[in-house]
Amino acid sequence: MSEHTVTEKLNSFAEACHGFNGRTIEYDDVLAQQNSQWKTGETAPRDGTPFLANIGLPFAVACCWNGASEEWCYAMQQVDMYNGHLVDYYFENTFEKSDELIAWMPMPEITNRD
Repeated sequence: MSEHTVTEKLNSFAEACHGFNGRTIEYDDVLAQQNSQWKTGETAPRDGTPFLANIGLPFAVACCWNGASEEWCYAMQQVDMYNGHLVDYYFENTFEKSDELIAWMPMPEITNRD
């Protein structure tokens, strides 16, 4: 993979996350109100229960309340170069202030446990 292609992929990822730090994404607020499965961020459980969260990214993340830091803890996907390719994907815990959660929904049930 050429250096130019790697730069394009990194820029594409950065564009997908644009607006995250500034919390200016109004579309997500509208979506949270229109979709009955999503509940407002203020009602999210603060007992360590994992749930899906809308924190302003273009995708939902697994999230839970961290009582020790009094912040939301969520799993953020990361990617690194390995042998010149963007193939080393992993999750990293990231924290957000308590008022930064836009919306949440319970984790879906697993129906076929054997």
